[in-house]
Amino acid sequence: MLELGKLSLEYYRPELVNKPCRRVVKLDNLQALTKLVQEMTRLMKQHNETGLAAPQVGIFIQLAIFQIPPYKNVHVLINPEIVNLSGKDLLESESCLSLPPTGEVKARVWRSEIVDVRSGTLQDPDAVQRSIYKAQAARIVQHEIDHLHGVFFIDRCQDVGRGVALRAYSQFLQKTLMREYAEAIR
Repeated sequence: MLELGKLSLEYYRPELVNKPCRRVVKLDNLQALTKLVQEMTRLMKQHNETGLAAPQVGIFIQLAIFQIPPYKNVHVLINPEIVNLSGKDLLESESCLSLPPTGEVKARVWRSEIVDVRSGTLQDPDAVQRSIYKAQAARIVQHEIDHLHGVFFIDRCQDVGRGVALRAYSQFLQKTLMREYAEAIR
């Protein structure tokens, strides 16, 4: 059964790498799932991001949301599976809410230009709906589905890019912890 408390962002740490998420099942509380999607949407928009996966907020189920320009609709992926990758492989910079500061901690990642995804719905996690995403939407979907399998974007880049991203993330954590410590002793 799904229990929903206050959501907060889970930052990258080694024990989250390769941590898979359980499938959403019909026995999960639809009302709680709907509230989770609403709260994740609020958090995603608050941070001006394009996607968010449930494990990024500490809930390890196969649920992800995303939006694509012009950012009118939020798409929900339940138990998504990549059926096919096609088109060109494109190398572009990515960042992630789980590796702040978002937009500054970046690395170039190869992603397929087109992705064919099979997923369920909130009402019926076992339903089969197919969607094909292209260009930016394909990149976002692949990034969010990776989170559901414990894969971070830095796991897909070369060692140099990974090292640069992890150093920037480490510096962010050090500054944040020092600021929190300074405020605590005032």
